[in-house]
Amino acid sequence: MMDGINIEQQVQKMQRDWDARARENARHYVNTARQDWTDEEFFQSGERTVAEEILTDMTNICQGKEPKEMSVLEIGCGAGRVTRALARLFGQVHAVDISGEMVRQARVALRDFPNARVYQNNGMDLSVLGDVRVDFAFSSIVFQHIPAAK
Repeated sequence: MMDGINIEQQVQKMQRDWDARARENARHYVNTARQDWTDEEFFQSGERTVAEEILTDMTNICQGKEPKEMSVLEIGCGAGRVTRALARLFGQVHAVDISGEMVRQARVALRDFPNARVYQNNGMDLSVLGDVRVDFAFSSIVFQHIPAAK
């Protein structure tokens, strides 16, 4: 129990909250630096995240593999901001989010990236991926939104 709410209820609340945020202004809630992101600016901010967080550590991340031969997972993909940048770099990208509305928007953003797949997960595990195996998992500014058990 979390403050009188069981975990399943907490996950459902989190899903409803993120769906509402996505409908209101998904890009702002994904990256709160701005309210009025253009497509170019929003996706360029994802490119910067990958440049700063991934490209600076490719030796460790790739472990001798070619990036285009790797399958990666993004946890908490939101509207696909970082997912697009990952899809430019890696061979296969699997991305999950708890919000069905964020997933819908990410799928639109990734329509020209056949190597990227977006799934709505249950917020508790990665069972939605089935037997998908990945070489690397990445998440940016997501885990702080997960409620802590008390």
